[in-house]
Amino acid sequence: MSLRSCLGLVLSVLLLDCARSANENCQKRNLDFVILEGDAMHAAVEDDIRSELEPLGISLTARFLNKSAFNAAMRSGDFHLCFSETWGAPYDPASYVTGWMANDEAHYSAMSGVTGTNSRDNIFEKVNLALAETRQAQREALWEQVHSMVHE
Repeated sequence: MSLRSCLGLVLSVLLLDCARSANENCQKRNLDFVILEGDAMHAAVEDDIRSELEPLGISLTARFLNKSAFNAAMRSGDFHLCFSETWGAPYDPASYVTGWMANDEAHYSAMSGVTGTNSRDNIFEKVNLALAETRQAQREALWEQVHSMVHE
């Protein structure tokens, strides 16, 4: 998912929440953005995101955390936005998605609020079915379902 898509998703959620509310201050939102201390690239991205959101009345509070505190925040879900480290090569998509099931990165806690048919538990169940499937066509169909669940 691109940065612009990610921002679009965040804005959609915030604006939908605002539309449901009769609160006159519904435009005044603050997002908690955790960043690994010393990560200049992510600090620059945070600055870009901040400049995109400010005209909409959404502010960011950046928390630059040491590695231990950053990992703890990701595991516990103590953030609105964060960037985890890239998996990069040699990791394949199946390993990456399987990593979501371990409560040692932000994915696990970030998915905790997803409900319904695309809930974290349902996605993980589908991933496990795909991993266990030995027939290629059925395995591909299961991975396509996982992909759809994550992006809907």
